[in-house]
Amino acid sequence: MSNIQLTQWFIDKIAFESGLSSNDIDTKTNFSNFNLDSLSTVTISYDLEKELGIDVDPTIFYEYDTIEKLVEKIQTTL
Repeated sequence: MSNIQLTQWFIDKIAFESGLSSNDIDTKTNFSNFNLDSLSTVTISYDLEKELGIDVDPTIFYEYDTIEKLVEKIQTTL
């Protein structure tokens, strides 16, 4: 999956989980600003595991706290 595809995947998942419009999701905004609860974070992590076939600890959203940072991290591990 390319950076652009992965970024869009995150935008779509966060929009769905948060109830925000995809247009309101900024890739440089901290995940905490999207009002995601712990269940949402776990759900996105699980979906990402299925999508990419890798293990994803939900705490990664705290260590890499924006879509941009997380996509970069994921791409370096694939």
